[in-house]
Amino acid sequence: MAWFVKAKRELLGRVDRISQLPREILGAILSRLTLEEAGRTSVLSRSWRPLWAFLTTKLNFGAWKSRDEGVNICSPWYARRVNRVLKLHLGASVLDEFIIRFYPEEESSAAYYGDLDSWVNFAFQKGVKRLELDLASNGSWLYRWYAFPSVEKLCSRTSNTHPQLFGFCHLTTLCLNCVNITGEVIEHFLGNCPLLEQLQVISSDHLTNLKVAGPSLRLKCLEISRCYLEDLDISAANLASLSLMYFGPASRVILRNVPVLSELCISGDYAESVIHQPTDHLSYMRQLERLKLTRPLLFGQGVGRYIAFPPTYPELRCLKQLELESRKVRGENLIFYTPLVRACPLLSTFTVRYQSAIPPCDQSEVISATPINDDRYARVAPEYHHRCLQVVELVGFSGHPDEVEFLSYWLVMAVSLDKLVINPHAPSAVAMGLTYENSKIRAARECARQLQRKVPPRVKLVVL
Repeated sequence: MAWFVKAKRELLGRVDRISQLPREILGAILSRLTLEEAGRTSVLSRSWRPLWAFLTTKLNFGAWKSRDEGVNICSPWYARRVNRVLKLHLGASVLDEFIIRFYPEEESSAAYYGDLDSWVNFAFQKGVKRLELDLASNGSWLYRWYAFPSVEKLCSRTSNTHPQLFGFCHLTTLCLNCVNITGEVIEHFLGNCPLLEQLQVISSDHLTNLKVAGPSLRLKCLEISRCYLEDLDISAANLASLSLMYFGPASRVILRNVPVLSELCISGDYAESVIHQPTDHLSYMRQLERLKLTRPLLFGQGVGRYIAFPPTYPELRCLKQLELESRKVRGENLIFYTPLVRACPLLSTFTVRYQSAIPPCDQSEVISATPINDDRYARVAPEYHHRCLQVVELVGFSGHPDEVEFLSYWLVMAVSLDKLVINPHAPSAVAMGLTYENSKIRAARECARQLQRKVPPRVKLVVL
Protein backbone atom coordinates (compact mmCIF):
# COMPACT_ATOMS: atom_id res chain seq x y z
CA MET A 1 0.00 0.00 0.00
CA ALA A 2 3.01 2.27 0.33
CA TRP A 3 3.07 2.98 -3.38
CA PHE A 4 -0.64 3.95 -3.28
CA VAL A 5 -0.12 6.42 -0.44
CA LYS A 6 2.85 7.91 -2.23
CA ALA A 7 0.93 8.28 -5.49
CA LYS A 8 -1.99 9.90 -3.67
CA ARG A 9 0.33 12.44 -2.01
CA GLU A 10 1.90 13.30 -5.36
CA LEU A 11 -1.51 13.72 -6.96
CA LEU A 12 -2.80 15.96 -4.18
CA GLY A 13 0.36 18.00 -4.33
CA ARG A 14 -0.01 18.84 -7.98
CA VAL A 15 -1.06 22.34 -8.98
CA ASP A 16 -4.06 22.80 -11.29
CA ARG A 17 -2.36 24.98 -13.91
CA ILE A 18 -5.32 24.97 -16.33
CA SER A 19 -7.68 26.56 -13.80
CA GLN A 20 -5.14 29.35 -13.30
CA LEU A 21 -5.28 30.38 -16.94
CA PRO A 22 -6.89 33.76 -17.76
CA ARG A 23 -10.65 33.65 -18.27
CA GLU A 24 -10.17 34.71 -21.90
CA ILE A 25 -8.17 31.55 -22.60
CA LEU A 26 -10.62 29.36 -20.69
CA GLY A 27 -13.42 30.90 -22.71
CA ALA A 28 -11.56 30.12 -25.93
CA ILE A 29 -11.17 26.49 -24.80
CA LEU A 30 -14.86 26.14 -23.97
CA SER A 31 -15.90 27.76 -27.25
CA ARG A 32 -14.26 24.88 -29.12
CA LEU A 33 -16.34 22.28 -27.30
CA THR A 34 -19.87 21.17 -28.05
CA LEU A 35 -22.55 22.23 -25.60
CA GLU A 36 -22.58 18.80 -23.96
CA GLU A 37 -18.77 18.70 -23.71
CA ALA A 38 -18.69 22.16 -22.15
CA GLY A 39 -21.27 21.08 -19.57
CA ARG A 40 -19.17 18.06 -18.61
CA THR A 41 -16.25 20.32 -17.61
CA SER A 42 -18.21 21.29 -14.49
CA VAL A 43 -17.06 18.03 -12.83
CA LEU A 44 -13.35 18.79 -13.25
CA SER A 45 -13.08 20.91 -10.13
CA ARG A 46 -14.99 23.39 -7.99
CA SER A 47 -13.53 26.31 -9.93
CA TRP A 48 -14.65 24.80 -13.25
CA ARG A 49 -18.22 24.17 -12.11
CA PRO A 50 -19.69 27.58 -13.10
CA LEU A 51 -17.35 28.35 -15.98
CA TRP A 52 -19.35 26.79 -18.82
CA ALA A 53 -22.46 28.74 -17.81
CA PHE A 54 -20.52 32.03 -17.82
CA LEU A 55 -18.17 31.55 -20.75
CA THR A 56 -20.04 29.41 -23.31
CA THR A 57 -20.95 31.58 -26.31
CA LYS A 58 -22.32 28.84 -28.59
CA LEU A 59 -25.61 27.20 -27.71
CA ASN A 60 -26.03 24.56 -30.40
CA PHE A 61 -29.03 22.41 -29.56
CA GLY A 62 -28.92 20.95 -33.05
CA ALA A 63 -25.86 18.84 -32.28
CA TRP A 64 -27.75 16.50 -29.98
CA LYS A 65 -28.34 12.99 -31.25
CA SER A 66 -31.38 12.41 -33.43
CA ARG A 67 -34.07 9.82 -32.84
CA ASP A 68 -32.32 7.48 -35.30
CA GLU A 69 -29.24 7.60 -33.06
CA GLY A 70 -31.08 6.68 -29.89
CA VAL A 71 -32.43 9.99 -28.56
CA ASN A 72 -35.92 11.20 -29.43
CA ILE A 73 -35.57 14.88 -30.36
CA CYS A 74 -39.32 14.98 -30.97
CA SER A 75 -40.10 14.28 -27.31
CA PRO A 76 -40.68 16.65 -24.37
CA TRP A 77 -37.17 15.65 -23.28
CA TYR A 78 -35.72 18.07 -25.85
CA ALA A 79 -37.75 21.06 -24.69
CA ARG A 80 -37.04 20.37 -21.01
CA ARG A 81 -33.33 20.12 -21.65
CA VAL A 82 -33.19 23.35 -23.64
CA ASN A 83 -35.11 25.17 -20.91
CA ARG A 84 -32.77 23.80 -18.24
CA VAL A 85 -29.63 24.89 -20.10
CA LEU A 86 -31.04 28.38 -20.71
CA LYS A 87 -31.90 28.70 -17.02
CA LEU A 88 -28.35 27.78 -16.01
CA HIS A 89 -26.69 30.00 -18.62
CA LEU A 90 -25.52 33.10 -16.77
CA GLY A 91 -22.95 34.84 -18.93
CA ALA A 92 -22.07 35.68 -22.52
CA SER A 93 -23.67 39.07 -23.06
CA VAL A 94 -23.36 38.32 -26.80
CA LEU A 95 -24.00 34.78 -28.08
CA ASP A 96 -22.03 33.65 -31.13
CA GLU A 97 -24.73 31.17 -32.13
CA PHE A 98 -28.08 29.81 -31.00
CA ILE A 99 -29.28 26.75 -32.92
CA ILE A 100 -32.55 24.87 -32.41
CA ARG A 101 -33.50 21.71 -34.30
CA PHE A 102 -36.77 20.53 -32.84
CA TYR A 103 -39.16 18.15 -34.60
CA PRO A 104 -42.26 17.52 -32.46
CA GLU A 105 -45.11 15.32 -33.59
CA GLU A 106 -47.88 17.25 -35.34
CA GLU A 107 -50.52 16.43 -32.74
CA SER A 108 -48.38 17.82 -29.89
CA SER A 109 -46.66 20.76 -31.60
CA ALA A 110 -49.08 23.39 -30.24
CA ALA A 111 -47.85 22.64 -26.73
CA TYR A 112 -44.44 24.12 -27.57
CA TYR A 113 -45.48 27.57 -28.88
CA GLY A 114 -44.55 29.17 -25.57
CA ASP A 115 -41.20 27.38 -25.44
CA LEU A 116 -40.25 28.56 -28.93
CA ASP A 117 -41.24 32.14 -28.13
CA SER A 118 -39.13 32.09 -24.97
CA TRP A 119 -36.14 30.59 -26.82
CA VAL A 120 -36.30 33.28 -29.51
CA ASN A 121 -36.65 35.94 -26.83
CA PHE A 122 -33.62 34.56 -24.96
CA ALA A 123 -31.51 34.59 -28.12
CA PHE A 124 -32.22 38.23 -28.86
CA GLN A 125 -31.78 39.28 -25.25
CA LYS A 126 -28.31 37.77 -25.49
CA GLY A 127 -27.55 39.71 -28.67
CA VAL A 128 -27.24 36.56 -30.77
CA LYS A 129 -25.04 36.66 -33.87
CA ARG A 130 -26.26 33.48 -35.58
CA LEU A 131 -29.83 32.25 -35.08
CA GLU A 132 -31.06 28.98 -36.62
CA LEU A 133 -34.53 27.50 -36.13
CA ASP A 134 -35.16 24.19 -37.89
CA LEU A 135 -38.66 22.95 -37.07
CA ALA A 136 -39.29 20.53 -39.93
CA SER A 137 -41.71 18.18 -38.20
CA ASN A 138 -40.67 14.58 -38.84
CA GLY A 139 -38.29 15.89 -41.50
CA SER A 140 -41.21 17.13 -43.61
CA TRP A 141 -41.29 20.68 -44.95
CA LEU A 142 -45.03 20.50 -45.63
CA TYR A 143 -46.06 21.14 -42.03
CA ARG A 144 -45.31 24.66 -40.76
CA TRP A 145 -46.53 24.82 -37.18
CA TYR A 146 -44.76 27.77 -35.55
CA ALA A 147 -45.26 31.46 -36.32
CA PHE A 148 -42.27 33.72 -35.67
CA PRO A 149 -43.05 36.59 -33.27
CA SER A 150 -44.39 39.76 -34.84
CA VAL A 151 -42.41 42.99 -35.01
CA GLU A 152 -44.40 44.39 -32.08
CA LYS A 153 -43.57 41.38 -29.88
CA LEU A 154 -39.89 41.40 -30.80
CA CYS A 155 -39.45 45.10 -30.15
CA SER A 156 -41.38 45.13 -26.87
CA ARG A 157 -39.48 42.20 -25.39
CA THR A 158 -35.98 43.31 -26.37
CA SER A 159 -36.46 47.00 -25.61
CA ASN A 160 -37.99 46.37 -22.17
CA THR A 161 -35.24 44.07 -20.94
CA HIS A 162 -32.14 45.11 -22.85
CA PRO A 163 -32.53 48.54 -24.46
CA GLN A 164 -28.98 48.41 -25.79
CA LEU A 165 -29.92 45.40 -27.95
CA PHE A 166 -32.94 47.04 -29.58
CA GLY A 167 -32.60 46.52 -33.31
CA PHE A 168 -30.72 43.22 -32.88
CA CYS A 169 -27.49 44.95 -33.82
CA HIS A 170 -25.29 41.85 -33.50
CA LEU A 171 -27.26 39.52 -35.79
CA THR A 172 -25.22 38.32 -38.80
CA THR A 173 -27.06 35.11 -39.80
CA LEU A 174 -30.74 34.17 -39.66
CA CYS A 175 -31.84 30.71 -40.86
CA LEU A 176 -35.47 29.59 -40.56
CA ASN A 177 -36.85 26.23 -41.71
CA CYS A 178 -40.59 25.49 -41.46
CA VAL A 179 -41.16 28.72 -39.56
CA ASN A 180 -44.00 30.99 -40.65
CA ILE A 181 -42.60 34.50 -40.92
CA THR A 182 -44.05 37.52 -42.69
CA GLY A 183 -42.32 39.89 -45.06
CA GLU A 184 -42.84 42.67 -42.52
CA VAL A 185 -40.73 40.87 -39.91
CA ILE A 186 -37.98 40.06 -42.42
CA GLU A 187 -37.88 43.67 -43.60
CA HIS A 188 -37.60 44.74 -39.96
CA PHE A 189 -34.50 42.56 -39.59
CA LEU A 190 -33.05 43.91 -42.83
CA GLY A 191 -33.59 47.48 -41.69
CA ASN A 192 -32.42 47.06 -38.09
CA CYS A 193 -29.61 44.52 -38.30
CA PRO A 194 -26.65 46.43 -39.75
CA LEU A 195 -24.42 43.32 -39.67
CA LEU A 196 -26.88 40.83 -41.24
CA GLU A 197 -25.09 39.01 -44.08
CA GLN A 198 -26.94 35.70 -44.47
CA LEU A 199 -30.72 35.19 -44.60
CA GLN A 200 -32.37 31.82 -45.25
CA VAL A 201 -36.12 31.20 -45.20
CA ILE A 202 -37.37 27.71 -46.11
CA SER A 203 -41.03 26.66 -46.10
CA SER A 204 -42.99 29.64 -44.85
CA ASP A 205 -46.71 29.96 -45.66
CA HIS A 206 -46.84 33.61 -44.59
CA LEU A 207 -44.07 34.96 -46.82
CA THR A 208 -45.81 36.32 -49.93
CA ASN A 209 -44.29 39.77 -50.47
CA LEU A 210 -40.77 40.90 -49.69
CA LYS A 211 -38.61 43.91 -50.45
CA VAL A 212 -34.88 43.49 -49.90
CA ALA A 213 -33.39 46.96 -50.10
CA GLY A 214 -31.62 49.57 -48.03
CA PRO A 215 -28.71 52.02 -48.29
CA SER A 216 -26.64 50.25 -45.61
CA LEU A 217 -27.66 46.66 -46.39
CA ARG A 218 -24.75 44.23 -45.91
CA LEU A 219 -26.66 41.13 -47.03
CA LYS A 220 -24.40 38.76 -48.99
CA CYS A 221 -26.39 35.52 -49.13
CA LEU A 222 -30.17 35.20 -49.58
CA GLU A 223 -32.13 31.94 -49.89
CA ILE A 224 -35.91 31.68 -50.15
CA SER A 225 -37.25 28.19 -50.79
CA ARG A 226 -40.69 26.53 -50.81
CA CYS A 227 -42.56 29.75 -50.08
CA TYR A 228 -45.59 31.27 -51.78
CA LEU A 229 -43.92 34.40 -53.05
CA GLU A 230 -46.01 36.72 -55.17
CA ASP A 231 -43.77 39.77 -55.26
CA LEU A 232 -40.01 39.97 -54.63
CA ASP A 233 -38.01 43.17 -55.09
CA ILE A 234 -34.24 42.99 -54.51
CA SER A 235 -31.78 45.86 -54.52
CA ALA A 236 -28.70 44.79 -52.58
CA ALA A 237 -25.28 46.11 -53.53
CA ASN A 238 -23.40 43.46 -51.50
CA LEU A 239 -25.49 40.42 -52.49
CA ALA A 240 -23.21 37.67 -53.84
CA SER A 241 -25.44 34.57 -53.66
CA LEU A 242 -29.18 34.27 -54.37
CA SER A 243 -31.30 31.12 -54.24
CA LEU A 244 -35.00 31.20 -55.18
CA MET A 245 -36.40 27.68 -55.22
CA TYR A 246 -40.16 27.46 -55.48
CA PHE A 247 -42.73 25.59 -57.55
CA GLY A 248 -45.77 27.82 -57.38
CA PRO A 249 -47.31 30.19 -59.92
CA ALA A 250 -45.35 32.91 -61.62
CA SER A 251 -43.99 35.52 -59.23
CA ARG A 252 -42.91 39.04 -59.95
CA VAL A 253 -39.17 39.06 -59.29
CA ILE A 254 -37.19 42.27 -59.72
CA LEU A 255 -33.40 42.23 -59.46
CA ARG A 256 -31.63 45.57 -59.60
CA ASN A 257 -28.43 46.99 -58.20
CA VAL A 258 -26.74 43.61 -57.61
CA PRO A 259 -23.24 44.41 -58.95
CA VAL A 260 -21.42 41.59 -57.10
CA LEU A 261 -23.98 38.79 -57.58
CA SER A 262 -21.96 35.74 -58.66
CA GLU A 263 -24.12 32.75 -57.68
CA LEU A 264 -27.74 32.21 -58.70
CA CYS A 265 -29.98 29.17 -58.01
CA ILE A 266 -33.54 29.42 -59.33
CA SER A 267 -36.50 27.23 -60.20
CA GLY A 268 -40.09 27.42 -61.36
CA ASP A 269 -41.36 30.02 -63.79
CA TYR A 270 -38.44 32.29 -62.97
CA ALA A 271 -36.05 29.64 -64.30
CA GLU A 272 -38.19 29.30 -67.43
CA SER A 273 -37.94 33.05 -67.94
CA VAL A 274 -34.13 32.93 -67.68
CA ILE A 275 -34.09 30.11 -70.24
CA HIS A 276 -36.51 31.50 -72.79
CA GLN A 277 -36.19 35.29 -72.29
CA PRO A 278 -32.50 35.60 -71.40
CA THR A 279 -32.23 39.18 -72.64
CA ASP A 280 -34.55 40.27 -69.81
CA HIS A 281 -31.92 39.17 -67.28
CA LEU A 282 -28.66 40.30 -68.86
CA SER A 283 -28.12 43.08 -66.30
CA TYR A 284 -26.92 40.45 -63.81
CA MET A 285 -26.57 37.21 -65.82
CA ARG A 286 -23.30 38.21 -67.47
CA GLN A 287 -21.50 38.56 -64.13
CA LEU A 288 -22.50 35.14 -62.74
CA GLU A 289 -19.86 32.52 -61.95
CA ARG A 290 -22.25 29.76 -60.83
CA LEU A 291 -25.77 29.11 -62.13
CA LYS A 292 -28.26 26.41 -61.12
CA LEU A 293 -31.57 26.05 -62.97
CA THR A 294 -34.31 23.72 -61.79
CA ARG A 295 -36.84 23.36 -64.56
CA PRO A 296 -40.52 22.59 -63.86
CA LEU A 297 -42.36 19.63 -65.30
CA LEU A 298 -45.02 20.75 -67.78
CA PHE A 299 -47.35 17.94 -68.79
CA GLY A 300 -49.64 18.98 -71.64
CA GLN A 301 -48.33 22.55 -71.64
CA GLY A 302 -46.15 22.74 -74.68
CA VAL A 303 -43.52 20.03 -74.46
CA GLY A 304 -41.70 21.52 -77.42
CA ARG A 305 -41.11 24.71 -75.44
CA TYR A 306 -39.97 22.70 -72.45
CA ILE A 307 -37.40 20.50 -74.13
CA ALA A 308 -35.45 23.05 -76.15
CA PHE A 309 -33.32 26.04 -75.27
CA PRO A 310 -33.29 28.96 -77.68
CA PRO A 311 -30.96 28.17 -80.62
CA THR A 312 -28.78 31.12 -79.63
CA TYR A 313 -28.05 32.33 -76.12
CA PRO A 314 -26.32 35.53 -74.91
CA GLU A 315 -22.71 34.91 -73.97
CA LEU A 316 -21.99 34.41 -70.26
CA ARG A 317 -18.25 34.90 -70.14
CA CYS A 318 -17.85 34.68 -66.34
CA LEU A 319 -19.78 31.46 -65.77
CA LYS A 320 -17.61 28.59 -64.51
CA GLN A 321 -20.17 26.19 -62.96
CA LEU A 322 -23.50 25.26 -64.52
CA GLU A 323 -26.03 22.91 -62.94
CA LEU A 324 -29.32 21.91 -64.55
CA GLU A 325 -31.94 19.93 -62.68
CA SER A 326 -34.74 18.59 -64.82
CA ARG A 327 -37.27 15.81 -65.29
CA LYS A 328 -37.21 13.52 -68.27
CA VAL A 329 -40.26 13.80 -70.51
CA ARG A 330 -41.00 11.82 -73.62
CA GLY A 331 -39.17 13.22 -76.62
CA GLU A 332 -36.63 15.27 -74.68
CA ASN A 333 -33.01 15.06 -75.75
CA LEU A 334 -30.21 16.27 -73.49
CA ILE A 335 -28.35 17.63 -76.50
CA PHE A 336 -30.79 20.53 -76.41
CA TYR A 337 -28.84 21.89 -73.42
CA THR A 338 -25.92 22.57 -75.75
CA PRO A 339 -26.78 26.21 -76.68
CA LEU A 340 -26.54 27.27 -73.04
CA VAL A 341 -23.20 25.49 -72.57
CA ARG A 342 -21.86 27.02 -75.78
CA ALA A 343 -22.73 30.46 -74.40
CA CYS A 344 -20.29 29.88 -71.51
CA PRO A 345 -16.77 29.77 -73.02
CA LEU A 346 -15.03 29.58 -69.60
CA LEU A 347 -17.30 26.90 -68.15
CA SER A 348 -15.30 24.26 -66.25
CA THR A 349 -18.00 22.12 -64.56
CA PHE A 350 -21.31 21.05 -66.09
CA THR A 351 -23.77 19.00 -64.00
CA VAL A 352 -27.14 17.62 -65.06
CA ARG A 353 -29.46 16.18 -62.42
CA TYR A 354 -32.06 14.11 -64.19
CA GLN A 355 -35.24 12.86 -62.52
CA SER A 356 -37.18 10.37 -64.64
CA ALA A 357 -40.80 11.34 -65.22
CA ILE A 358 -41.70 8.51 -67.59
CA PRO A 359 -44.85 6.67 -66.39
CA PRO A 360 -44.17 3.40 -64.56
CA CYS A 361 -45.60 1.32 -67.40
CA ASP A 362 -42.88 2.66 -69.67
CA GLN A 363 -39.95 2.15 -67.33
CA SER A 364 -38.66 -0.61 -69.61
CA GLU A 365 -37.75 2.16 -72.04
CA VAL A 366 -35.42 3.75 -69.49
CA ILE A 367 -32.96 0.93 -68.85
CA SER A 368 -30.92 -0.14 -71.83
CA ALA A 369 -28.95 -3.33 -71.34
CA THR A 370 -27.83 -3.46 -74.96
CA PRO A 371 -24.25 -2.55 -75.87
CA ILE A 372 -23.63 1.15 -76.41
CA ASN A 373 -23.05 1.83 -80.08
CA ASP A 374 -25.23 4.89 -80.63
CA ASP A 375 -23.38 7.69 -82.44
CA ARG A 376 -26.38 9.88 -83.25
CA TYR A 377 -24.83 12.80 -81.36
CA ALA A 378 -22.53 13.42 -84.31
CA ARG A 379 -25.57 14.07 -86.50
CA VAL A 380 -27.86 15.80 -84.00
CA ALA A 381 -25.45 18.44 -82.70
CA PRO A 382 -23.49 20.90 -84.81
CA GLU A 383 -19.73 20.71 -84.96
CA TYR A 384 -18.45 22.50 -81.88
CA HIS A 385 -15.60 22.18 -79.40
CA HIS A 386 -15.57 23.52 -75.86
CA ARG A 387 -12.02 24.27 -74.77
CA CYS A 388 -12.43 24.88 -71.01
CA LEU A 389 -14.92 22.26 -69.87
CA GLN A 390 -13.13 19.84 -67.52
CA VAL A 391 -15.87 17.99 -65.59
CA VAL A 392 -19.22 16.65 -66.84
CA GLU A 393 -21.55 14.95 -64.34
CA LEU A 394 -24.88 13.23 -64.94
CA VAL A 395 -26.92 12.36 -61.83
CA GLY A 396 -29.94 10.11 -62.30
CA PHE A 397 -28.44 8.10 -65.18
CA SER A 398 -30.80 5.30 -66.22
CA GLY A 399 -29.14 3.98 -69.36
CA HIS A 400 -31.58 5.60 -71.78
CA PRO A 401 -30.12 6.12 -75.29
CA ASP A 402 -30.61 9.89 -74.99
CA GLU A 403 -28.42 9.95 -71.89
CA VAL A 404 -25.75 7.87 -73.58
CA GLU A 405 -25.89 10.22 -76.53
CA PHE A 406 -25.45 13.22 -74.25
CA LEU A 407 -22.35 11.76 -72.56
CA SER A 408 -20.86 10.59 -75.85
CA TYR A 409 -21.33 14.04 -77.30
CA TRP A 410 -19.29 15.73 -74.58
CA LEU A 411 -16.56 13.11 -74.76
CA VAL A 412 -15.91 14.43 -78.25
CA MET A 413 -16.81 18.10 -77.97
CA ALA A 414 -15.11 18.90 -74.63
CA VAL A 415 -11.49 18.77 -75.75
CA SER A 416 -10.16 19.58 -72.23
CA LEU A 417 -12.37 17.10 -70.40
CA ASP A 418 -10.63 15.49 -67.39
CA LYS A 419 -13.45 13.67 -65.61
CA LEU A 420 -16.81 12.14 -66.53
CA VAL A 421 -18.99 11.34 -63.50
CA ILE A 422 -22.07 9.09 -63.82
CA ASN A 423 -24.40 8.56 -60.86
CA PRO A 424 -27.38 6.21 -61.35
CA HIS A 425 -29.13 7.30 -58.16
CA ALA A 426 -32.02 9.75 -58.29
CA PRO A 427 -31.06 13.39 -57.58
CA SER A 428 -33.51 13.55 -54.67
CA ALA A 429 -31.80 10.57 -53.03
CA VAL A 430 -28.34 12.02 -53.63
CA ALA A 431 -29.39 15.34 -52.07
CA MET A 432 -30.45 13.53 -48.89
CA GLY A 433 -27.31 11.39 -48.80
CA LEU A 434 -29.26 8.18 -49.42
CA THR A 435 -27.87 5.24 -51.36
CA TYR A 436 -29.71 2.11 -52.34
CA GLU A 437 -29.35 -0.87 -54.64
CA ASN A 438 -31.88 -2.53 -56.94
CA SER A 439 -31.93 -4.18 -60.34
CA LYS A 440 -32.44 -0.88 -62.19
CA ILE A 441 -29.53 0.79 -60.42
CA ARG A 442 -27.25 -2.15 -61.19
CA ALA A 443 -28.36 -2.25 -64.83
CA ALA A 444 -27.78 1.49 -65.22
CA ARG A 445 -24.34 1.18 -63.62
CA GLU A 446 -23.39 -1.65 -65.99
CA CYS A 447 -24.59 0.41 -68.92
CA ALA A 448 -22.45 3.33 -67.75
CA ARG A 449 -19.36 1.15 -67.54
CA GLN A 450 -19.79 0.24 -71.19
CA LEU A 451 -18.88 3.82 -71.98
CA GLN A 452 -15.29 3.05 -70.98
CA ARG A 453 -14.41 1.97 -74.51
CA LYS A 454 -15.43 5.40 -75.78
CA VAL A 455 -13.57 7.36 -73.12
CA PRO A 456 -10.25 8.86 -74.28
CA PRO A 457 -7.17 8.03 -72.14
CA ARG A 458 -7.02 11.57 -70.75
CA VAL A 459 -10.53 11.31 -69.23
CA LYS A 460 -11.24 9.60 -65.90
CA LEU A 461 -14.59 7.78 -65.90
CA VAL A 462 -16.22 7.67 -62.45
CA VAL A 463 -19.31 5.47 -62.04
CA LEU A 464 -20.86 5.84 -58.58
